[in-house]
Amino acid sequence: MDNQDLGIIEFGPFQPDQPNFMNRGAEVASNVLPRNDYYEMMPSVVDLTDSLGSRILGAYTGIDSQRTSFVYAATADCLHQFTVNTWVDVSKVGGYVDADSWEFAAWGDRVIATSLQNQIQSLVVGNPNFSDLTATPIKARRVAVVRNQVFAGDIEDEDGYNSNRIRWCALNNPLDWEVSPVTLSDFQDLKASSGRVQRLFGGEYGLTFTENDIWRSSWIGSPGAWQIEKIDSDLGLIGPGAAVQRGGSVYFISDDGFFQCNGNPSKPIGTAKINRTFLSKLNQQYLDRITSALFIGEQTIVWAYPTSGSVLGTPNRLIMYNYRENRWAEGDEVTEFLFTAASPYTPIDDPATFSSTGLYPTLESVPYSFDDPIWSGGGRFMASATSDHKVGFFNGDAREAVLETGEFQMSPGFRTYVHYCRALHESATENRPRVYVSIGMRNRQSDDVIFTSEKEENAEGQIPFRIEARYTRFRVRIVGNFGPGIGIGVTGRKAGAR
Repeated sequence: MDNQDLGIIEFGPFQPDQPNFMNRGAEVASNVLPRNDYYEMMPSVVDLTDSLGSRILGAYTGIDSQRTSFVYAATADCLHQFTVNTWVDVSKVGGYVDADSWEFAAWGDRVIATSLQNQIQSLVVGNPNFSDLTATPIKARRVAVVRNQVFAGDIEDEDGYNSNRIRWCALNNPLDWEVSPVTLSDFQDLKASSGRVQRLFGGEYGLTFTENDIWRSSWIGSPGAWQIEKIDSDLGLIGPGAAVQRGGSVYFISDDGFFQCNGNPSKPIGTAKINRTFLSKLNQQYLDRITSALFIGEQTIVWAYPTSGSVLGTPNRLIMYNYRENRWAEGDEVTEFLFTAASPYTPIDDPATFSSTGLYPTLESVPYSFDDPIWSGGGRFMASATSDHKVGFFNGDAREAVLETGEFQMSPGFRTYVHYCRALHESATENRPRVYVSIGMRNRQSDDVIFTSEKEENAEGQIPFRIEARYTRFRVRIVGNFGPGIGIGVTGRKAGAR
């Protein structure tokens, strides 16, 4: 029997929670970005800054009223601003007690920073140092701006420590935190059963994520100011960094997997797709190390999390969700912290940028072309605080990608002889990527899957094989920049029934 076209096996949506056999999705989709009917290259991280010298606990970026971008970062006892090629200490005079976390928010041109070990901090962009935001003794782990007030949560104040308390400043005045029915500054203790306040999100209404529940704060005006009601019970946030806000929705991880909340009861987005696989990999000892960010321009939320193979809980894996297409992928990245950043202005004619003692001592060390818009500042990128305490952007060359199809019986009732296959993808640059394929085989569902050795795509785009099996799956490894990756085209024939 002559060989013939046996069709195309699409990679399909990444849904490793489904059974292997007849899984119409991908078993593996690593170091790729999920699209509608295909996957694209996931860019690597390119360092932009020098090292902060110790672990980065928080970071914040924005553009002020003069359209100038700024980047702030926090280590345990110091607040820093990235200014013209280097980090500058902008801590308050006298410094800080070592903090276990820092969070940031912005009120106009005022940047607010919080940690439970220090008074709430404030700096108007352009000023040299942070200082105490208010004379009222308030320390807080969480912060957000809701309508015209700053909210804080997980608080130590005049009453002592209250992990389930949220508190807000006076209307239109972030400097005034004295409780008053006139200014509408107040607080509320949520139910103790909700657990600690894990995260706050703002906008036209507020969302408070606790360990066990989700609460909504709705503006009702004077004298009550805020109506605070529970919208989800027994559904909380697994770790403070495990949630990202995009528009009116928050995408988050709970003990039950991945969800989306838009101010109403949350809806699941990972059921029967990714939840079980993700939770089996997650290192439960380091939930506080999960971090997440919006990948600008890619319609994708990215979470970094530690697995059992991580070093001291440093996140070493990524899980990615395209919220437009409801598609998933995963990746490798060792990172201390993910955040969405605006690139700072970097003068290319400054000796501090390019010199033997500058940020980039040789031309070979310059990560971008000189006409790249990143130098002018203001562009928004997903950023990573790397394990050597530098900040870089996800805009480098492609990572090594791996895609694996589900398992199929290509000739129902018979074994299939595979003569060759083609990896269906496009090139993203003039240089074609190198493509390698291996085939997983077994003749009974109870057998272990055995993969062939990898074979590289030849000049005709074919990957020659001469194998025979009842059940097959295809694994593709792509090295180099590539465009849409769709699936595998297979040429072969029906073989025996035994």
